[in-house]
Order: sequence, then structure tokens, then C-alpha cells
Amino acid sequence: MGDPNDPIEEVPVSGDSVGYEVEVASTLATKASFSPILAVASTATTVTIAAPAETNVKDVISYDSSGLQIAQPASQTQNSNGSITISRSDANALLGIELEEDGETSGITVPLANAAAAKRNNWTEFYYTTFIPEKYAPIPSACKVTSGNYGVTKHGGNNRSWKNLNNAAAYESYKTVAGVKVDWARGKVYNIALVSASTGYNDAGTLKSKKQASTKGIKFYKPVRQTGYVSWSVEHYVANPLCPGAGAIRYSGNTKMYRSGAIKINYGRTQVPNHEMYARTNLKGKWSNINRLTRKDFKCLSVPCGNNNYKRTMNLPIR
Repeated sequence: MGDPNDPIEEVPVSGDSVGYEVEVASTLATKASFSPILAVASTATTVTIAAPAETNVKDVISYDSSGLQIAQPASQTQNSNGSITISRSDANALLGIELEEDGETSGITVPLANAAAAKRNNWTEFYYTTFIPEKYAPIPSACKVTSGNYGVTKHGGNNRSWKNLNNAAAYESYKTVAGVKVDWARGKVYNIALVSASTGYNDAGTLKSKKQASTKGIKFYKPVRQTGYVSWSVEHYVANPLCPGAGAIRYSGNTKMYRSGAIKINYGRTQVPNHEMYARTNLKGKWSNINRLTRKDFKCLSVPCGNNNYKRTMNLPIR
């Protein structure tokens, strides 16, 4: 290693040349030793090498595991923050990195771990559920007349709050469920339609009546399928069979899901009962909340209280 104080031989190059040359020696560094100096971010397609503020990554050379130079990467992108990005295909076992700070140059050689395989989305699930958060729901007098069952004074609710997004189950206690699962690898789309039984109770909480509504009120229309996305529409009209005089739980809309994890929704709905939408990728991990709508008065099933229209575009994490 040369010393700046050593005497030097002046070599005229198109005139007098004054200065000194110092050999920059690269040493193999462990991750622990270079992590305070460099940040090496590796993906399936790129490697980006960044240095602290006031320090620029000047050059990157690729080596094999023996330390022999393979080649200077074919393409280097110098980023505005002083980092350099190279193609993953140009990166080998070691990277020789040249740094520049305050006009001084130094070098370091760092091992490059294999890039983690990019996560691939093979499934996307979307669920739209309706539920009554209370244990019981009061019923209007019209229900008693139209049902002919005067002993029923309240209907059963679901006695829960919003879905626990950490719960792996696709749905919790519900009045209705409309769901779609897309198997991207096989190009298949599955529809899920569920309706729970309606229950009626007297003032003492004794079950007096129970009826099952049909899932025919949940209609999925043929989806549009492309390589990277699936789009479909649904119409939902499900009434309480214990209360023929009341209106139905109503909503309709469109959902477009991309294999990349992007999702677009556009729905209009009556504001009774609670509505919630959530989705996830790869059939695992935490669900992503898309929308939650708190119910208005139950009379809004029969009397117009104004529809709620909702649009959203978001990106689901690839689990």
C-alpha cells in the first residue's frame, strides 16, 4: 500500500504531471463488517448497492467465488441517490465495489447472497359478507302481520364485530356470503354463495321459528378471464323468510382482480345490515380489509334511506 508521503517520480504526460498514485486494495468483508457502510438490495432481477450519505458508489465489478474477476457488469444504472443498480444476471458470487467520498476512492469486496425467489401469486380470494353485529335484531310490527307469527318479537343476529383479519377462516358468522376464488395457475374461477338460516325468538330469547332462504338471490355473472386478470359482476337480493313484508339485503357491483395483487371494486348497496369486503393472495396469511359499512336502521330495508356507492383500487400483498 503506498503512502501519500512517499516520494514519487514525476512523469510528463503532455506536460508536467504532479500527484501520487495509491493502490486500492479490496478485502473480503463479512456482512457484519460492510452492513454499516453498504446496503445491498437483491431481488430476482436486480441488485442495488447503496452507500451512506455523502458517499457515492462509483463502480461495480463482478467476481466468481474464487475472487477472479468475471467482467464489469454490462449495464449499470447510476441512481440520483448515489447508488448503482445492476442486472441480477450480471451479478456473481462476489461484487467488487468502488466508493468515492470527498474525492477519495476506496474499495471493498462483498459476498452476494442468492436473490430470494420472487413471490408468485397462484390464488386470489375475495369475500363480501353481510351480518348483524347484535345478538338480536328488533322486528317491525309489519313482520308480525305478514309472517303470521305473533310470538316472534326479535330476530337472531350474528353477535360479532368486524372479521378478525388474522383469522385464516374465509368468513365468520354471517347472514350472507358472496365470494370468488381465482386459481391463476389453472385458469379456474370458483364462486361461493352462502345464506344462513333466519331465526325468530320471543322476548325470553326462546327460539320460536327458523327458516332457510335460498342462495338463488346471489347471482354471479359470467366472468371475463384474461391471462393477468379476472373481472365479474354480482347481484345480491336476499330477503328474510321470517319477514315477507320487509325488503331484502341488496347490493350489486363489479370486481376486477389482477394476478399482480391489484384489485378494483365498484358497488352500490342498501345500508343494512353491516357489509364488509376483504381479500388475500395464495390462500394464506392475513386478510386485507377493503371496506366496512356500518348498518343504518333496519327500517331502511323497507323504506328508502339512500344507497351507498363505493369504489376502490388497492394492491394486495403477495403472501
